[in-house]
Amino acid sequence: MLRSTSLRLAASCAAAVLVATLATLAVVWLASASFERRTFQDAITADVTELVALYNRAGVFGLARGLDARAASDTTGRAFWWLADARDQRVAGNLRSAPRLDGWQTIAVPERDGRPPLRVLGYGLELPGALFLYSARDTLELERLEQGITRALLASAGASVLFALGVGWLVAKGIARRVAAMNAALASVAAGDVTRRLPGADVPDEFGRLAASTNATLARLDAAMRGLKRVSGDLAHDLRTPLSRLRNRLDAALASARSEADWQAAVERAIADTDEVLEIFAAILRIAEVESGARQAGFAELDLSAALADIAEAFQEEADETGHRLDSALEPGVVIRGDRALLQQAGANLLANAVRHTPGGTQVRLALRRAGAAIVIEVADDGPGVSEADRARLATPFLRLEESRNTQGHGLGLALVRAVAELHGGRLEFSDAAPGLVARISLPG
Repeated sequence: MLRSTSLRLAASCAAAVLVATLATLAVVWLASASFERRTFQDAITADVTELVALYNRAGVFGLARGLDARAASDTTGRAFWWLADARDQRVAGNLRSAPRLDGWQTIAVPERDGRPPLRVLGYGLELPGALFLYSARDTLELERLEQGITRALLASAGASVLFALGVGWLVAKGIARRVAAMNAALASVAAGDVTRRLPGADVPDEFGRLAASTNATLARLDAAMRGLKRVSGDLAHDLRTPLSRLRNRLDAALASARSEADWQAAVERAIADTDEVLEIFAAILRIAEVESGARQAGFAELDLSAALADIAEAFQEEADETGHRLDSALEPGVVIRGDRALLQQAGANLLANAVRHTPGGTQVRLALRRAGAAIVIEVADDGPGVSEADRARLATPFLRLEESRNTQGHGLGLALVRAVAELHGGRLEFSDAAPGLVARISLPG
């Protein structure tokens, strides 16, 4: 059994070529053999026609003399005639006898004058006066010709099959080599080297496209694993601070608390630190829930304009307290299919990011509009802005740009916004507001 797909492919190609070649050669053989046999019969038919014309002109005696003359002049010994009377007695010709049957018939000629027996093909015809004429030719040359054609075609078929097998083997070898290289690369990935890539991605064929798509998947896997490592480190770092603070405060309370008020204050501070840890876990779980796509089951038609108006109104008080100028430009009647709570959370996170990470006096603007087939939510500020290199990393979990913004929070708000945008088939982008930053969610309309 052929266990290799490439070898089975080569064998299938060879079999297909063999079938096609045999079919073609069969047609060629039939056409060639039919042509030669038709030519052979045409010669006999022409001879019979001439003899009938001779009979019509010169009668039976003229026909008899003509047949004897032809038999005498035939040096090949391969032409035969027979003219019989009403009692099937030979009148003329070089055949001793022949069946008295009209039409084409093949007869055997016994050994004569030291010559071997022959098979002849001839045409029989009844003539007026109860005469019967039979004109025939030896079929040896015709049979040899047909056999020669058969041998040539079989040789061609064999050569075609060998050629197909050779080409199939070369193709199978090439395929096996490429598959082996891919398997080796995937084995390295399975062993832990996620930076390894499949070769041949630049070749414009099926294997190249497979390698390219696999490499893209591996690249995403590599990025996800690196992101997981970074997030794990950042999570451990962010949790260590409140947990260490919690432990130190409990140790201090245990060592120095002398009254019920001291113990109550220590417990309250411990609860606050615990709430901070729980807030981090809640944000991580919410991002995971959104990224899993489970919330899509609750999608419904909603008025996005009204939902964002509620968010702008809720943030107005916070903006006033921090000295920010908050305004909005919401196109009315924008309806979308989605999760109202998540879209409001995304808008709230963008506003919180703008209000809490820019100095007082900064203008923050919330906008909603249709742009062609897309629905765009924008939050722009005229604060200090973010460098182009950092803008590409803004939605990374636990990221905080300490050199340009305050480090309030845990860097999970924008990661949730990106997850919400992708859940709704959109994307989150950041651009320069010159000055300031523009956060833009583009959703399909």
